[in-house]
Amino acid sequence: MAVVEGQMIEVKWGARNKEWFLKKGYIFTKMGDSFYVKLKHLKNGSSQMIQVECDDEKCENIFRTQKRYYDKSVSSHIGAAYCKSCSYKRRSKIKEEKDKKNLANVNHIEIYRDVIKKNLDRFPDSYVKSMTIDQASELVKELIKHLKNNNVITNDNEIPRALSMNTMRKYHLDRICDKFTLRTLLDYTFSGKYKAWEYRSVERGYWSLKENRRNALEWFLKKLKEDDIIVNLDKLPKISYKKYLMRYNLSGILKNYTSFGDLMVDTFPEKYNRWDFPVPKNYYKEENNKKYIMEWLTKKMMEDGLIDSIEDIPSIAHNKIFKHYNLSSFLVHCFRDSPYDAFNYLYPNTWNEWEFSYVPMKFWDKGSNVSKAIRWAIEQGIKDGIIEDLNDLQSYPLRTLLDRYGLSSLFNKYDVYFIISLLFPESFDNTKKRTKINGVSLDSKEEALIHSYIIKNFTNVNIPNKSENLFKNHKENESYVPDWIINKNIIVEYFGMYDSSGTKMIKNYTNKAERKIEYFNSLEGYDFIAIFPNDLKSNMQGVKNKLEVFIK
Repeated sequence: MAVVEGQMIEVKWGARNKEWFLKKGYIFTKMGDSFYVKLKHLKNGSSQMIQVECDDEKCENIFRTQKRYYDKSVSSHIGAAYCKSCSYKRRSKIKEEKDKKNLANVNHIEIYRDVIKKNLDRFPDSYVKSMTIDQASELVKELIKHLKNNNVITNDNEIPRALSMNTMRKYHLDRICDKFTLRTLLDYTFSGKYKAWEYRSVERGYWSLKENRRNALEWFLKKLKEDDIIVNLDKLPKISYKKYLMRYNLSGILKNYTSFGDLMVDTFPEKYNRWDFPVPKNYYKEENNKKYIMEWLTKKMMEDGLIDSIEDIPSIAHNKIFKHYNLSSFLVHCFRDSPYDAFNYLYPNTWNEWEFSYVPMKFWDKGSNVSKAIRWAIEQGIKDGIIEDLNDLQSYPLRTLLDRYGLSSLFNKYDVYFIISLLFPESFDNTKKRTKINGVSLDSKEEALIHSYIIKNFTNVNIPNKSENLFKNHKENESYVPDWIINKNIIVEYFGMYDSSGTKMIKNYTNKAERKIEYFNSLEGYDFIAIFPNDLKSNMQGVKNKLEVFIK
């Protein structure tokens, strides 16, 4: 212990010190004047401020204190002078030792029970400071027991959410939580039984770590499956997940995200795409998104071995492919549910509609599409060397040619030979390309079906020769040869290309058909039966309905 050597103390002349300092040899000037004296010349019990070095070995502070306080400290049982900071620490240490001695034989559980019963205000500071985490954990369990006894907690599942910092503060365990942190104390107490998100709140910044989000979301999806809310973890349904996040105490995970979809894609970029979840309004219609999705789909089909190159797209592209990759809504919103339109958007003018396994709905209802497809198939056949040139049309099996390019189904609805004769009149004669049944030549498979039904149910069936212009429409200056005449008074005609919305060629056919229908219906002594492609559906039900009234 020591005062600072050599220091001079400023004092003022006064009635109480004049005689003292005159005896010490100081020269008086006048009352109130300041003068400096040596430290050793100050009176005992002086209130003058002096500089003192702190007596704590680890402290190097020099502090100011009144000389009387300094004298009292060094003359007491302490025998030293300490700065304010060291003095406080020393008193706290003495108090801590005293508390330890007083509480040495007292159980911490008993103390806490007194705290809960309000027999004590709180745990002594020194006791909290010396408490181990095992003891703190036992106090948490004691609190749970108390909460259960008072029906604050009814089952173990409620424990994590009940033990919030507010609860700890209410039941006087907040200083213990400050020592260990609430999460550390709870994790230690329950040995990882509960997940971090099962508690009332997570630690600050917890959800900013991707690993924490991944763990929580994987747990969340498994819980949804266990509770039968979802069926397949690999293919999530497009439902609202926010209410379920709230149910499982995970709503905080969305703090930095506008939607569950954004959260999942950011957390699992290798597994999920934005369209695997409900998308924002107009998301699909943004050009950048449309292009990205179609490019992704093409690349994904290659990665999954569905196609080897884009040339394989028509053979595989179907609505089911889009559904498989959670893109059904995208296909509907952007491309009218047409795979052709979708891939034509990405690779414009690369393919025709009929090159795809499935053409757009009602595509073949338009005669213009039929004519275009047939012309393309014949020209493609020449290009591929299947037929040499147009002169081969008459001798080549055209059904086989169209079948090669996926167009043989057109024979089921249209008189393909007739259309070819209109497309290539100089190269193909429709009258030379007929189907034979029992020696009777017919223009198409459809006519062959109708003919089979007619000869099965009628005995007097005549197929007029086309050179016999039996019926003359003077009003239109046209001659008509019907397909069948039954019992000499029933005229039957099949209109295989009837389509008022088709190309000019098809419309011309339809207009003539309507003139023919009007004329035959006007003939006296005859019954007229008009048969259309729809009549051949459902096992020729329409044909049967129209002819059965004449069957005896």
